[in-house]
Amino acid sequence: MVEDKTIIFLFHRDLRLVDHYGLEAAAKAAKEADAKVLPVFIFTPEQVTEKNSLKSSNSIQFMLQSLKELSAQIRQKGSRLLLLYGDNVDALNELKKSHNIVGLVETRDYTPYAKKRAKKLASWAPSYEAPHDLYLTEPGSIRTGTGKIYQKFTPYYEAAKRIHQPPLKGQAIAPSLWQKPKSTPYKGEITITEAYKKFAPTLNPGIAVKGGRIEGLHLLKQLPTDYDKIRDHPVHRTSMLSAHNHYGTVSIREVFWAAKHKSPKLMEGFIRQLYWRDFHGALMEYFEDLYHSSPYEFEGVAHLRGHQTDKAKADFKIWSKGETGHPLVDAGIKQLLLSGYMHNRVRLVVASYLVKDLKVYWRWGERFFAKHLVDYDPAQNMMNWINVSSLAPFGMAPFRRHDPEASRKRLDPDDEYINTWLKSPHPHSAPESTS
Repeated sequence: MVEDKTIIFLFHRDLRLVDHYGLEAAAKAAKEADAKVLPVFIFTPEQVTEKNSLKSSNSIQFMLQSLKELSAQIRQKGSRLLLLYGDNVDALNELKKSHNIVGLVETRDYTPYAKKRAKKLASWAPSYEAPHDLYLTEPGSIRTGTGKIYQKFTPYYEAAKRIHQPPLKGQAIAPSLWQKPKSTPYKGEITITEAYKKFAPTLNPGIAVKGGRIEGLHLLKQLPTDYDKIRDHPVHRTSMLSAHNHYGTVSIREVFWAAKHKSPKLMEGFIRQLYWRDFHGALMEYFEDLYHSSPYEFEGVAHLRGHQTDKAKADFKIWSKGETGHPLVDAGIKQLLLSGYMHNRVRLVVASYLVKDLKVYWRWGERFFAKHLVDYDPAQNMMNWINVSSLAPFGMAPFRRHDPEASRKRLDPDDEYINTWLKSPHPHSAPESTS
């Protein structure tokens, strides 16, 4: 039996209910259509199984933690987050058998994969909407005086920071607008426990940061006002919000305003990093227009992209084990392997050593990071590697490098960070519950 009118809200990396432009659009559409909002998340094989050659188990663990918490929050509203497994359109067609679906809303994303997905969903849905919500400034909205996309960060930042950020909003959907799904499971529906067993059977007890909005809000409260002083010293924790930014457990505006309310002056360096994130998002969105290649297929000029010889393979293997003999590089790799995280300054040194010193093919490093980072984000990771490799106008000058020994003296003069990851036992936290 087909029920009352339904607006599907399809979650991706926007796993919260507050200050959420996508959910707000879904609520508006539901009111106009006299419908209810059905919350859905779809695990697709090409993303969460071994079919994804860049699958990060740490990132998936974080995502599942966040989905578990989001699911509990939606249950409190009298609905249920439908967790489905399969092809997006196939899964939605199954829902169509039980619901009179009159529209679909999702948050706009800007990777080539997300664009292809959006095109299919827009063709499938009776009505389709995809509001901007992932960045402070919508990719493409900040342009030069001649209407071009910025390829240098500083002028981009100077233009972007003049755009006023809107105030925060509360719960995006009133409890009465949530649709209660049928009590019996849908075809393709899985529980969060089944999702853990299927997609993250072995958890990392030493993961650097836990998922979920509660943890994200806690980190917001702990934002360090001495960020500009500690940001260059990897022994200190910075915000640890990058994975939360990627999965949207807190909105990027919540992060912006939390920093502003702490201290606009003291947190200026931190806020600048949020605009770096925006800048990389804009480059991802317009990459093909700027560089005439998909960002997934981009190679760069031959003499800068690095080698794929047998020697390069041997050097990469040593680098990827943290056995180069350069303590800062090796400590960074060990931190990544054990915790799924690496301090941003150390990421630059580690990447620079691979491509500028060892002259190894940059994609090997980019993909290695992708497979291990808990905060893996295609735009941020790829643009950082292109930057360090000097492969595009927004990158470092080709003659510049991050010398691993000079960086050690500057970033970790007392070897505290190095000793933490190369000499001290890595502290494991207690395993989480998956039920």
